[in-house]
Amino acid sequence: MKMKPRTAITHAELSQPLQTVRGHIPNDTFDQFLDQVYSAIEIYLDLDEPSIVAKELREINRICQKPNYTLLNILENVSTTTKSLLEGSNLLEGAKPLSTLPDKEDKAGINALAQDLRQRIAVSGKRLSDRVDYRLIGPSKEGRPSKDRLSVLVSFVAAAYVSATGESYRRRWDADGDLPFHRILEVLFKALGIDASTDEAIKRQKKYGTIK
Repeated sequence: MKMKPRTAITHAELSQPLQTVRGHIPNDTFDQFLDQVYSAIEIYLDLDEPSIVAKELREINRICQKPNYTLLNILENVSTTTKSLLEGSNLLEGAKPLSTLPDKEDKAGINALAQDLRQRIAVSGKRLSDRVDYRLIGPSKEGRPSKDRLSVLVSFVAAAYVSATGESYRRRWDADGDLPFHRILEVLFKALGIDASTDEAIKRQKKYGTIK
């Protein structure tokens, strides 16, 4: 019987299935891991328009390369999902709210804000001749929206797992269905009613550079 995707889940409803894989997470960081995964799921469930979020992130990234006051206008009007991604993108250190926006005449403040935003949204980069091409957090420009949403979820859960366990991203997480991260994703997918292959989800993240 095909699973029906969930549109909401409580913290308690998430905690129950994750207890079955608790042995893969150190006791002293399990609560932190649970909270971060729950935050990732909230973002995933709210991510109804990946194309809009991707467009906003690309525009923010573009302006941050040559900062000016228009950056302030964009940040004041971004979607809730984009703001959540910006404030919770670095799950290795926990959610980090944006600082108070500077005055539009404060060039130094705008430059500092742009630098902070670039660190939040650029998760990998590669040299292309005389410039660096950065891949941003959030939905990829490739693939269907459902895959984009799933990529966001897997990316954030991977970061939560690394934060809680200290395991390196440079692990062949897709090579064995018995590996901890693979098992954790299987439990999450089942709890959320996600009818998708964990292998394919992990391989897609490896392809786009989130998991190495």
